[in-house]
Amino acid sequence: DRKIGYAVLLSNKKKGLKFLMLTDIVCPNSQDMTIVVDACKKYTTRHFYPFMMMFDLATGLKKGLTTFSIINRFNFLVKGKNQDDTMMLSKTNFNLFLGDTDFI
Repeated sequence: DRKIGYAVLLSNKKKGLKFLMLTDIVCPNSQDMTIVVDACKKYTTRHFYPFMMMFDLATGLKKGLTTFSIINRFNFLVKGKNQDDTMMLSKTNFNLFLGDTDFI
Protein backbone atom coordinates (compact mmCIF):
# COMPACT_ATOMS: atom_id res chain seq x y z
CA ASP A 1 0.00 0.00 0.00
CA ARG A 2 3.06 2.26 0.06
CA LYS A 3 6.07 2.83 -2.15
CA ILE A 4 9.18 1.31 -0.63
CA GLY A 5 11.53 1.64 -3.58
CA TYR A 6 12.05 1.61 -7.30
CA ALA A 7 13.72 -0.88 -9.60
CA VAL A 8 15.07 -0.21 -13.08
CA LEU A 9 14.76 -3.17 -15.43
CA LEU A 10 16.31 -3.18 -18.89
CA SER A 11 14.97 -5.48 -21.59
CA ASN A 12 17.69 -7.17 -23.61
CA LYS A 13 17.84 -9.79 -26.35
CA LYS A 14 20.79 -12.09 -27.07
CA LYS A 15 20.71 -14.88 -29.66
CA GLY A 16 16.94 -14.54 -29.99
CA LEU A 17 16.33 -14.93 -26.25
CA LYS A 18 14.82 -11.95 -24.46
CA PHE A 19 15.51 -11.32 -20.80
CA LEU A 20 15.51 -8.55 -18.22
CA MET A 21 18.51 -7.02 -16.48
CA LEU A 22 18.08 -5.50 -13.03
CA THR A 23 20.15 -2.39 -13.59
CA ASP A 24 19.44 -0.43 -10.44
CA ILE A 25 17.41 -0.29 -7.23
CA VAL A 26 16.55 2.88 -5.35
CA CYS A 27 15.46 1.86 -1.88
CA PRO A 28 15.82 4.13 1.19
CA ASN A 29 15.56 1.22 3.62
CA SER A 30 18.00 -1.63 2.83
CA GLN A 31 15.70 -4.18 4.52
CA ASP A 32 13.10 -3.52 1.81
CA MET A 33 15.49 -4.45 -1.00
CA THR A 34 14.46 -8.11 -0.91
CA ILE A 35 10.81 -7.10 -1.39
CA VAL A 36 11.72 -4.97 -4.41
CA VAL A 37 13.79 -7.79 -5.96
CA ASP A 38 10.94 -10.27 -5.35
CA ALA A 39 8.57 -7.88 -7.15
CA CYS A 40 11.02 -7.80 -10.08
CA LYS A 41 11.02 -11.61 -10.20
CA LYS A 42 7.22 -11.61 -10.33
CA TYR A 43 7.27 -8.99 -13.08
CA THR A 44 9.70 -11.17 -15.03
CA THR A 45 7.43 -14.20 -15.01
CA ARG A 46 4.19 -12.26 -15.55
CA HIS A 47 5.59 -10.69 -18.72
CA PHE A 48 6.89 -14.03 -20.05
CA TYR A 49 10.61 -13.34 -19.78
CA PRO A 50 12.57 -16.57 -19.21
CA PHE A 51 14.89 -15.01 -16.62
CA MET A 52 16.16 -11.87 -14.95
CA MET A 53 19.89 -11.19 -14.74
CA MET A 54 21.41 -9.34 -11.79
CA PHE A 55 24.63 -9.11 -9.81
CA ASP A 56 24.85 -11.35 -6.76
CA LEU A 57 24.23 -8.93 -3.89
CA ALA A 58 25.46 -9.17 -0.31
CA THR A 59 21.97 -8.82 1.11
CA GLY A 60 21.30 -12.56 1.11
CA LEU A 61 18.62 -12.52 -1.57
CA LYS A 62 17.03 -15.86 -2.38
CA LYS A 63 17.82 -17.16 -5.82
CA GLY A 64 14.97 -18.55 -7.88
CA LEU A 65 14.43 -20.37 -11.14
CA THR A 66 13.92 -17.12 -13.03
CA THR A 67 16.99 -15.37 -11.58
CA PHE A 68 20.42 -15.60 -13.12
CA SER A 69 22.97 -13.87 -10.91
CA ILE A 70 26.56 -13.13 -11.77
CA ILE A 71 29.27 -12.57 -9.20
CA ASN A 72 30.27 -8.95 -8.74
CA ARG A 73 34.06 -9.06 -9.12
CA PHE A 74 34.87 -5.38 -9.23
CA ASN A 75 37.76 -4.30 -7.05
CA PHE A 76 38.02 -0.66 -6.15
CA LEU A 77 41.05 1.25 -5.03
CA VAL A 78 39.85 3.06 -1.94
CA LYS A 79 41.48 5.74 0.15
CA GLY A 80 40.18 6.79 3.51
CA LYS A 81 41.07 9.71 5.73
CA ASN A 82 43.51 7.52 7.65
CA GLN A 83 44.91 3.96 7.50
CA ASP A 84 42.11 2.46 9.61
CA ASP A 85 39.46 4.10 7.43
CA THR A 86 41.17 2.76 4.29
CA MET A 87 41.23 -0.78 5.72
CA MET A 88 37.54 -0.58 6.60
CA LEU A 89 36.61 0.68 3.11
CA SER A 90 38.67 -2.04 1.42
CA LYS A 91 36.52 -4.70 3.12
CA THR A 92 33.18 -3.00 2.40
CA ASN A 93 30.84 -4.59 -0.15
CA PHE A 94 29.32 -1.81 -2.24
CA ASN A 95 26.43 -3.83 -3.82
CA LEU A 96 26.83 -2.56 -7.37
CA PHE A 97 24.10 -3.05 -9.93
CA LEU A 98 24.57 -3.33 -13.68
CA GLY A 99 23.58 0.32 -14.06
CA ASP A 100 26.33 1.36 -11.64
CA THR A 101 29.08 0.06 -13.90
CA ASP A 102 28.84 2.92 -16.41
CA PHE A 103 31.67 4.78 -14.71
CA ILE A 104 34.16 1.92 -15.25
